[in-house]
This record gives sequence, C-alpha cells and structure tokens, in this order.
Amino acid sequence: MPGSWLPQATKTSPRWMSMFVLVLLITLAIIAFLSYRSIRIERGLLEETLFRQADGLARGLEASVRTGMMRSSWEEGALEALLAETAAEADILALMVVGPDGAILGAGGRPPRSALLKELLASPPQPGGPPQGHFLSEAGLYVYSKSFAEAGSGGMGRMMGRMMGRGYQSRPIPDNSWIMVIMDAGAPLSLRARQLRGSIMLALLLAAAASGILGWVFWSQRAKEVTAALSRTESYAQELVRRMPVGMIMTDGQGKVVMVNPASLSLLKKRDEKKLLGARISSIFPPEILPPERILRGKGPYITEGSLPVGKDNEMRISITATALTGEEESPSEMLILFQDVTEFHSLRDRLAHAERLAEVGKLASTVAHEIRNPLSSIRGFAQLLKDKVPEEYARYTEVMVDEVDRLNRVVSGLLSYARAETPHMERWPVAEVLEHVSALSESDSRSRDVSLRTGQIPEDLHGYFDRDMVIQALLNLVVNALEASSRGQIVRLEAGTEGDRLVFSVTDEGPGISGEDAEKVFALFYTTREQGTGLGLSLVRKTAELHGGQAGITSTESGQTVARLELPWTEEEERI
Repeated sequence: MPGSWLPQATKTSPRWMSMFVLVLLITLAIIAFLSYRSIRIERGLLEETLFRQADGLARGLEASVRTGMMRSSWEEGALEALLAETAAEADILALMVVGPDGAILGAGGRPPRSALLKELLASPPQPGGPPQGHFLSEAGLYVYSKSFAEAGSGGMGRMMGRMMGRGYQSRPIPDNSWIMVIMDAGAPLSLRARQLRGSIMLALLLAAAASGILGWVFWSQRAKEVTAALSRTESYAQELVRRMPVGMIMTDGQGKVVMVNPASLSLLKKRDEKKLLGARISSIFPPEILPPERILRGKGPYITEGSLPVGKDNEMRISITATALTGEEESPSEMLILFQDVTEFHSLRDRLAHAERLAEVGKLASTVAHEIRNPLSSIRGFAQLLKDKVPEEYARYTEVMVDEVDRLNRVVSGLLSYARAETPHMERWPVAEVLEHVSALSESDSRSRDVSLRTGQIPEDLHGYFDRDMVIQALLNLVVNALEASSRGQIVRLEAGTEGDRLVFSVTDEGPGISGEDAEKVFALFYTTREQGTGLGLSLVRKTAELHGGQAGITSTESGQTVARLELPWTEEEERI
C-alpha cells in the first residue's frame, strides 16, 4: 500500500507529527467504539435468538400436549415420546418437564451431569411468571424455564375439567409443573470470546503504537532519530490498517480518496485500488448515505446505515462511521470513513421477525383445532349415518363429505405444525385425477359466482411424486383466489403440464390483474389485498412448494390475465414407473 498519505516528519515539522498522532488516536477511539457496539449487539442477538428458539419449543410442547389430551389416543409414554421428538433439533441438549416437587416427569435429549442438573432443578420459575433464560458460560449452556401453561387454572383448566366428564384424557401434568430447555451455547460463546480477545488485542496494538509514537516524539531531539521513528510508525500503521476487519477510506480536502485498505476493496468488490484512489467519495457512497457537508460541520462521528449497490444485481447493507479530520488550516477538510457489511445481521433480524409470525400462527392454530374439530366430528358422524339412509345414487355424496371432513381435519393439523418442520408424504399420483378432484370441490363455488371453471386436457399417463393432500389444498387456495378475482361470465382455467424438470400446475383468471409490487408480497405470511382476506392461503401455497423443493409465483400477462403457478420437481422416470 502506498505510504504517501502519511505525513513525512522532519526536524522542523512537529505539527505533522501531532496530526499523525491525532489520526491514530481517533482511529483507536472509533475502532474501540465499533468493537464495543458490535459485541453488545451480537450478545443481545444471540441471547434473543436462543430465548425465542427455546420459547418456541416450550410453547409448541404445550400446544402439542393440549392437542393430545383432546384425543382419545393419548397413552402412557406419549409425553416421553413427544419430548424426545421435540428435543431432536440441533443445539438442543435436553427438554424436560419438571413437577412442582422437582421430580422430572419426562425428559428428552441428553440431560447434563447430575450435579449441574440438581442445581438447575433447584431454581424453578415462579408459577404463572414470565419465562426466563440465562447463560451458564462455564458449562457453555443456555438454560430456559417457564411454568407449564397446561397445568393450571383459568380457561384451560376449566375447559379440561369439563372435558374429563366427556371421556377425554385426564391431565398428565400436575399443577405448578414447569418446562426446562437446555441448549448448547458453547460454539457461539467461544466465538464471542475469540472476537472479544481479538478486539482487545487490536486495541492494545493501537495503544502500543500510540504510546510508542508519543515516546518517540517526546524523546527524539534530532531529525534523524525522529525520521527513523516515524518510518517505523508508518510501517506499524500500514500493517494495522491492512489487517483491519472493516473497510477504511480517507479523503483529502477536495473529497477525493487518498487511501483505502484491503477490506474496503473486498467489500466494494474492487480488485485494483488504483480505480478508487483519486475518485470522489460521492461516486462510492451516494450523498443521501454519506453527506460530506454534514460530516465536516459536525462535532462528532457521523454514524448511519444504508444500502449500497455492489455489482450488477447485488445490494449490500452497510454500517458507516465517518469523522472529519482537522488539517493545517485548523478547519475540518478531510474525512476518515469506516464501514462494514451488516447484510447478514439484517437478514438474521428478518428471520427472527418471521419466527415471531410463525409463533402467532401456532397460537391461532391451537384455537382453530379446538373450535373446528369438534363440529367436524359431528358432521362426519352424521354423514356416515346418512350413507345408509339415502338412495344409492346419493350415497357417493356422503362419501365425499366424509373424505372432505377428513381432509379438513388434516388441514387443521397442518396449521398446528405450520411453525414446525414437516416432511411431505410423497407418493406417485396421476395428475389428471388431482385436477378433477380440485375441479369437483370448486364446482359449487364457481356456479354461485357465475364463473366458468375449465380444466385443461391432461394426459392420463402423466404422474408425479408429491403429497396429494398438500397439493390439492394449495390448488384449492389458488382456484378460490382466482374465482374471487373474477367477474360474472369470466373463465378460470386449471391446467398442468411439464416444463423441463418441473411439473407445473397453473390457475389462470381474467380478473383485474396484479401489480408487480403485490406479486412480490402476496405469498408473505398474513399479507392480503382483500379486506376479508386472512393472508394465509398463498403463504401455505408457497410453503407447500418449498417443502417439495419447488417454487410458487404469480404474474399478469400483457392480455390482462393473471397466472398463478405451483412448480414441483419432476423427472421423466416418474412417467415410466
């Protein structure tokens, strides 16, 4: 790296020496501030991530226990099996349900050694209090605990009491029981410790360099000694700047770049520093992100975040800290800019927000399961009773009713597991039969809306491997959306075919179309463009596609039609089986 940006000391240039020391001290302060801020953010984010993960497991366990207790199939050992299955996730060491007397009612995973476990069991959460979590740094663990919501009073307790009189299972969990989740936090804690040591070493290196410079300036009386000291200091500073993990750019009084470090070249996707040296800072950072006038007039560091285009189609989220430097004229004219890529941090924050939405879906699904399953059981029972009472030509309708009640029950179960990972039940199905079934289920809705639902000609030998219930529900969601968007007399087409290695289901309507902005958002959870919409239908379509290794999308054609597609993996071998 060229060293022309560093001042050349002589026997009669103490001002340049002082300026160099000032720059180094400012750099030390800024790096120390960034390191401290980064460590705080990372620790808080790590603790929040582990807490939400453990909280989701605990609440999922509570919901599963409540659901199981409403079934007649809840048997002895079901709690142990549920705990073992839930604790099978990565980073989960143990998941336990503990009784009010400290006895372990059920455990899954790998509980820690007895001495540590005894210590943890001696600190139960306050009954009815909020969940709590803390690190055990020496053991490399994160421990979460909360009161078990099932085993209590209130609405759920009263409801369970009423259920016990109707043949439901009695509560397997005593009152004032609690849940404890033990997670492996060794790797992130070790990484954070290494980062802390690295930051301390960097600060010590800067402090040593600054102390050395001050000593040389104070004790050096002759020009030769001062020049030699500055030469060594220049080498130290160059190495320090070269090894800095964040991008560093320095500008002159005209706003032109006079120094860049390797991290800057890496972040900006530049191979040659000569392309940056001499360039105006506004050509690298747009004025709306980095306003030079505001920085030069400010009294302290200017800290901001913004999006920076990188390459042709990529965008990077960056955090910038800029400060003005005072030159020979005693007025700020130069700038020191430090920046780093925080794209991953924002991505992690978005994933946390998505996890929160999934948690809300879990709460909603728990309520839906209770409110819908009971009447569905009555409908199914009456349909089976009617099968033997009606003429034979109508008996098939009762069979369809039973089948659809069973499928709706499976849909409710799917909502309960929406926030958890699930695996499709893959089987080989004829595509034409699936479309005919979807068309039959949608016929009544299309007639009531005076919209013609037409199914394309599908070869009888076209087959695919997929979860039939998932695909049917996804196609029903797409057809319902198309019917609701159509006017009387219009046509909705339901078609399927292959495109290369994809089996493509499509639903086309002649409605008002969809904007490009909405087309990107409609598959997001809870996003809807209708006043009465729930925002769940298309998100379930996308989830079905992703679980099958495919994708879902929606576009508007130039003729005004809207085409919704569900694409699943497909190979020619599926045809020949």
